[in-house]
Amino acid sequence: MEVHLSAEKEARLREVATRTGKDAGQLVEDAVDRILEYSVRFIEAVEEGRASARRGELLEHDDVVERVAAAASFRRTWLSRTSLPKQLAISRHPTRPSRPPSRSDW
Repeated sequence: MEVHLSAEKEARLREVATRTGKDAGQLVEDAVDRILEYSVRFIEAVEEGRASARRGELLEHDDVVERVAAAASFRRTWLSRTSLPKQLAISRHPTRPSRPPSRSDW
């Protein structure tokens, strides 16, 4: 299978490969593996939810809000404890660091 990337995406892929010391092809393989694993889990969860709904096992709105808040809190806690360099941490901001991470970023 061949995958075509825009010039911008290819440049970003090469940048990440260089910064992480990994082969660009392996980064793509790893990313595809993660997407496929996520997709399978998502599809299974949707199917499970639909089956529960058919059985009449539904959640009240407040229960859903509570579960979403708990999941978000867990994610924030996990991210605050992770040992990823600051530049590699997940961010909603599209800015990229101007230099590779150093030991002081850990």
